[in-house]
Amino acid sequence: MSLLKSPTTTDSGQEPAELASVYISTTIPPISPIPPISPIPPIPPISPISPIPPIPPIPPIPPISPIPPIPPISPIPPISPIPPIPPIPPISPIPPISPIPPISPIPPISPISPIPPIPPIPPISPIPPIPPISPIPIYLYTSYPRT
Repeated sequence: MSLLKSPTTTDSGQEPAELASVYISTTIPPISPIPPISPIPPIPPISPISPIPPIPPIPPIPPISPIPPIPPISPIPPISPIPPIPPIPPISPIPPISPIPPISPIPPISPISPIPPIPPIPPISPIPPIPPISPIPIYLYTSYPRT
């Protein structure tokens, strides 16, 4: 498509509005039809409101009883004087610590007595010879091929 040469016509001689409608109709897919709206169900009738019961009359307020007179406050008795604190007796002096007696010297250790020598081991007596064992007869079974 060529550029517009004037605001009212094109090269093909069409009006710009007609050209735009042709362009739009060829590029935008058609809109699908809107399905019909289902009818609104009827609203059920409202039940009548029951009448409000009458408010019972407020009973009269009883008269307030007079406040009894406050009895006179008894006078506060005088505070007794605090007795004087007795003097603290003097602390008796600490008696002197008795001296520690000297430690007695450790007696010398006596020398260790020598270990006595181990007595010699007596010789082992010779083992007596084992008597010869008598031979046990052994029987050998051999198989020979059949001829």
